[in-house]
Amino acid sequence: MSRLIETIKVDTGRFLRLHYHQMRIDRSQLDLFQLKNGINISTEISNHQHPKTGIFKCRIIYEKQLESIEFLPYEPKKVESLKVVHDQSIEYSYKYEDRTNLDALFNQRQFCDDVLIVKSGMVTDSSYSNVIFFDGYKWITPNTPLLRGTMRQFLLEAAEIKEQPIAVQDIPSFKSFAPTSDAVTSARSRHPKRLRCFKFCRAARYPNILQALITQTFQLAARARVLPPHRQPLFHIIPA
Repeated sequence: MSRLIETIKVDTGRFLRLHYHQMRIDRSQLDLFQLKNGINISTEISNHQHPKTGIFKCRIIYEKQLESIEFLPYEPKKVESLKVVHDQSIEYSYKYEDRTNLDALFNQRQFCDDVLIVKSGMVTDSSYSNVIFFDGYKWITPNTPLLRGTMRQFLLEAAEIKEQPIAVQDIPSFKSFAPTSDAVTSARSRHPKRLRCFKFCRAARYPNILQALITQTFQLAARARVLPPHRQPLFHIIPA
């Protein structure tokens, strides 16, 4: 069995959503090792010096016991396009260090930045993040994620997003979407339920690409230049 990993964002010395990371560690250790209260993150990180300025990620490796803690610069991935890939057997319900199967799917992205993984016709996640979709009224996340992420759980409990089934053919009905890792809420905003996102092409403006999302029949390379460069959407999904 692969070791488990937990990655916590640290912003100016503050560990974000620590409670949710603790819950995931607790669930993983209980399910996989039948251990209760095995690792206390707060206690462990208090024994390590950590950066007080800048943004870092705290990388925790563990199994039955804690194996290592390290702090690395936080380098957000720039994602402006996704390619739909299908895998009927992919499993990643626990955050394993071994990402061999996810990496194999990621390597199918061709010229895109990441992949949008579809299992049994249902949208799951990208290779690195849960995803959320905007239908013009509310934000929705698939109820079939590969891994239930901490930001996803935080947004659900804060009633910022809802979960429901999203089939691959439903994608064109949404107006925009974002990885949950890029979703930002602000308590000071006049629109607290509005999340920052990247837009993808709409049916009225980009009918050819969106129709291809439904039919899944066109050759990716041949359609890569359908839109003039100055009209390319900031964030678009390319079908398999």
